[in-house]
Formats: sequence, structure tokens, C-alpha cells
Amino acid sequence: MKIGFDIDGTLTMFDSFVKSEGEKYILAKLDFGVQNHNGYDLDEVFELENKLMEKGHNKTEASVKVKKYMNEFWNKKYLKYVFYKLRPGSSDFTKMIASEGHEIHLYTSRRKATEKTLIGKFVRSTIKLQLLLGQIKYNQLNFYESDAEKITALLKANLDLHFDDKKELLEEINNFIDVVCIDNPYNKKYQGERLYDYQTEGKSFLLKKGLIKR
Repeated sequence: MKIGFDIDGTLTMFDSFVKSEGEKYILAKLDFGVQNHNGYDLDEVFELENKLMEKGHNKTEASVKVKKYMNEFWNKKYLKYVFYKLRPGSSDFTKMIASEGHEIHLYTSRRKATEKTLIGKFVRSTIKLQLLLGQIKYNQLNFYESDAEKITALLKANLDLHFDDKKELLEEINNFIDVVCIDNPYNKKYQGERLYDYQTEGKSFLLKKGLIKR
């Protein structure tokens, strides 16, 4: 079988990283903490545009500053994210799948990874390093500029099963591909099959799906 996995938030601890490292950054810059525990990235978790408007900026000014803070945060913290722990049990989960001869294809929409520049080459190499450090088994790694581009690729990939964390993406493809939502605070409204924890539920989930033998 051909199994697809997203990376950020599916194999990585994206939510934990944004909240823990983001809070240090935003406290130092703007002197407030997490505003929305169900947000995805820095802008949503800290409701940056609203908070900046409360501080007297108009919507246009606030929007420009949000982009500035987002870029600065990820430029400063990206390498720390690369070395940040992956989701507990994710390594064993992929190893169990691979041990049965199934193919694992990874799909990620980190825009800079698609650039044909030194920065693009650097980002691609750090993603591979992140997977190596996390001992993730896979056959192929695919990079996309956007989620829209990734969705198009997923629909053409003839996958038997795909694991992802983004509600909107899952809703776009779940009529065509068997999908599983990897539980995160920001995807609670997704109405479909969900895996909460690789470590405690992974083996029983794979047995249920017929991907491994007892």
C-alpha cells in the first residue's frame, strides 16, 4: 500500500513549538501571552492583528507588522524547530508501516523548500535532517509551494491512506482518499477519523486498518 504523511503538525510537534517558543518571543516583543489555544501559527495563537489594533495601529499597519513578526520569529527560531522533538511514537509508527513493505510518501508545503536557491537547498536539507534525527522511515519526500499545490498532488498520487493535521486540507480530499486527522487543538472541528496519539494508539490503529499483522 502507498501511505501519505504530512510533516508539520503530523510528525512534528508544531503546536507545542509555536506556543512555547512563540510565547517567549511575543512576551519580549509585545508583552502578552497566548490568546487562542486553538490557533495554528503565531498570528492565530497570539491574535496578533487584533492585539496590535488594540495598541492603536490601524488594520493595514497591524497586517504589515504581523507579517514582520511572523518572518522574524521563524527566521530566528527555524533551526530550533528543526531540532525540536517529533511527536512521541511517530518513529515507531512509520517503522511498523515500512516493516510490512508499505511505501511511505511525505508531503510538505513549506514554500521556501521549493525555491531553486541556496535558501531552498538549505531548507530542504534541514527537513531531511529533521526526519533523520526523528528516525522517520519514508520512501519519498515531496515539497510544495502551497497547500493548494499539495492538495492537487495528493489527489493525483493514488494513495491508499493519508495522515494530515489541517482541517481544510482533509476536507478537500476526504471524498477521494482515505484520510486520518492527527489530533491537534486547531483541528478539533474536523469531522472524520482521528488519531490522537501514535505512542498509545498507533499499533492498534494499524492493526485495525490491516496495515500490520499481529
